[in-house]
Amino acid sequence: MKNMRKLYYLVMISLASILIACENRSEEWDVVDFGNDCTVGLQEHLECRFIPLETKDSVLLKDLYRVCWVDDRIFVFDRSDEINALFVFSDQGNFITRVGLRGQGPEEYLYLTHFFVDEKERILTLVDFGGTALLRYDLDTYQYISTQDVADYFVDCAPLDKENWIWYYPLGFATPQRENFYLKATDRKGEQDALLGPAYFTSGHTINGSKTLHAFAGDWYAHFPFTPEVWKVKDGMLEPAYKVRFGDKSMPPIEYVKEKGRGGRDFSGDLFRSGYVNSFGLLETEQILHATYMCDKVTYFGFYDKDRKEAFSYAFPNFIRATGLTGFYGICGVYKDYFIGKISSTVLLRNQIHYEDLRRIAENRTQDDNPILCLFKIERS
Repeated sequence: MKNMRKLYYLVMISLASILIACENRSEEWDVVDFGNDCTVGLQEHLECRFIPLETKDSVLLKDLYRVCWVDDRIFVFDRSDEINALFVFSDQGNFITRVGLRGQGPEEYLYLTHFFVDEKERILTLVDFGGTALLRYDLDTYQYISTQDVADYFVDCAPLDKENWIWYYPLGFATPQRENFYLKATDRKGEQDALLGPAYFTSGHTINGSKTLHAFAGDWYAHFPFTPEVWKVKDGMLEPAYKVRFGDKSMPPIEYVKEKGRGGRDFSGDLFRSGYVNSFGLLETEQILHATYMCDKVTYFGFYDKDRKEAFSYAFPNFIRATGLTGFYGICGVYKDYFIGKISSTVLLRNQIHYEDLRRIAENRTQDDNPILCLFKIERS
């Protein structure tokens, strides 16, 4: 009997050890460190393709927020208050059409913040933040199909599939018990399915909240204000994906932002001056994870090679010098294994141009013309 009792205790201790080990492993995170600012030249490692977007009186772009390739077409979203529209160009940059109309009519939008493409169902969805609605169009004819109202305010969103959506709000979605969550999942009727991501800090003054979600390989990923964790949205749950670091630059402690943002105070100015990384956005290709992040009023471009597990980051001015991409001012999408950048015609024509094909394009541009798209990938030997 004593031997049986000893055996029982040994089994229970072993099981407890296994459970503790499993729990500890579940709390481990892969870490992606984008490293410190570097200045090494990249031109010999850079493959580029340039596409000048056609300029018309009715198509004068101000702020290329997002660019998406579909078949042989380029969808270009200008998020500026003045323009605020989705345009379609050929893959050579020739203007095709504008999708939807801005206004207060039943088939119009007030203010767009996002668009999404469902290539399988051939549906194009415009997200109207001003009217809190989803407007659906035929992906090939651009004809209006329907409008679906959205019940709550949001800052970022994404379709999990053709019927279910995920919504992000930095002030949180509240339960009857006054618990707040950053994410809300809804079904095809807009009914709440689940609340995800307990909100540890809520404020209407976080930075770049519209870049909380990003897609890769058919999945959606989320990160929340001032924390390094990146989560995979899967089956109505959040799964740990990885943590990000930025070399010797750190994100602000939660205690700091809680103190600065107490009482709903706008503390964005303090953040810009704080020396902390105040925001970041992520994009991915099969080989590279990219982060655009801000620290001390400087924008940084970070690149992490997934196969080599190597990273390199550039402050914005250093990136321009390292690549020779005169007039480059940001990354706004991915296409296959390329990142999509944007080049200002105004800045380009005022400076020396290092690429022969870009120089030829510039010969037929004016300073008032639309931006030039720059597809690039970095291949380090």
